[in-house]
Amino acid sequence: NPNKGVATPGNYRVQFSSQNYQITHQKSVFIDTSDSNGNPLTASQMGPDTNSKILVSTGNLSSLGWCNYEYYSKQSKKWVIVNNDYLNTPSKSCRAGNGSSGTCAEEWSARDFAIKVTDPKLMERLAAVFAADQACKSWEEAPIYQQLLGSDLPDTWANGTLLAGNPPNSYPTMGSKSFYSGFGPNPDLQADPARPGHVLPQGNSRQRQLDLIASANQSLVVYNEEMDDPDVLNALATAARKGISVRVVMSSAFDKSGNPTPQGELPYVDPDTGKPVPGNYKFSYLISNGVKVKFFNKNDSTKLYIHAKAIVADGLNAFMGSENFGYASMNYNRELGLMLTNDTDNDKSQVAQSVGGVAAIMTAFSKDWNSQDAVPYTAQKPIDQPFPGYPQADYPQPNPGYNFEDPYSPTGYEFNLACIPPSAGTFYEPKLPARTLPSSIPAS
Repeated sequence: NPNKGVATPGNYRVQFSSQNYQITHQKSVFIDTSDSNGNPLTASQMGPDTNSKILVSTGNLSSLGWCNYEYYSKQSKKWVIVNNDYLNTPSKSCRAGNGSSGTCAEEWSARDFAIKVTDPKLMERLAAVFAADQACKSWEEAPIYQQLLGSDLPDTWANGTLLAGNPPNSYPTMGSKSFYSGFGPNPDLQADPARPGHVLPQGNSRQRQLDLIASANQSLVVYNEEMDDPDVLNALATAARKGISVRVVMSSAFDKSGNPTPQGELPYVDPDTGKPVPGNYKFSYLISNGVKVKFFNKNDSTKLYIHAKAIVADGLNAFMGSENFGYASMNYNRELGLMLTNDTDNDKSQVAQSVGGVAAIMTAFSKDWNSQDAVPYTAQKPIDQPFPGYPQADYPQPNPGYNFEDPYSPTGYEFNLACIPPSAGTFYEPKLPARTLPSSIPAS
């Protein structure tokens, strides 16, 4: 707010988006890319003389370690503000200690990247997808969704998947088992005949990232928050076996001795069932095949947290976006990334020229890789064979309604996943009417 202490609210709308993907995980800000009714502008309306721009980011709109600037009191049944400065005094928007305002320097300590998009043709594509999402469009109603699998632009999407059988080309119903396909293969969804155990994605993210990894001749540097996708694991291991330098920087929990203990690498006791869960040794597999991995301690708030999702091949070609290396992110969430290059001779339309963007990723990676806080990981169990895919049957699914409950809400349903399209003439409202669950969704 440029007027300190003065409330100047604009028009806004907050809603859940269309349900063809389990989570809207895309991280981006659209500025002057639609009209006042939410209709996307065309490329000709977003030319160089306009204010239109889109920020495509790997980061969430929050600071790491933000702390509780507000909390829900079960006693008073109200939200309690513990830092009244956070709304109108940016320099005091972070909270240090027990409620005292502080600076953000140490709290904003996540590694993330963002790039500003000003190309009119690319902005037109991104704005059209956003508009379809917030209008709750189905596959048939939004031709833009059908174009993303074969995009000829740098935009790199995870775009959901569709139900198998009849009716074809329809999205799963919220609350149904098929809606939770992000947790693993699901026989209710369209299978990929080329890759057993995989669903057929409607976006281009998986293939583009795998192609980028396979294109490397000398080096690969990788940032990610997760390392769970078998295709990616095998692609990185294959590159390393060819003699390519493959380096990965991530965050992990550390044990009391100061050694990384990445999730799933070692056997542990499931806190919900009390039963031991065997380790899958995915990082041991990478290291056994020549990949080098370093971790920052994610439980130490003074250490950098690796939230970025980026790949750079040979220091030339890169991917940067919201996609984690997991089944949901690669296939089923709403995700957006960009293919980048600093090779000025690369005139391929599906790759954006961004010398500064690729250089920024490489510079940050070099700093992080050489940081004294980055601890090399040692294989716990040498594994040479290809990493197995996801289980083919009885993959655990959450109960229907899992994502609809909010234990801190007086009603228990303050946040639900119903996509309610704007009604005519009320696209932006300072106060939307109370939301109710559609009758097709069970109340519990």
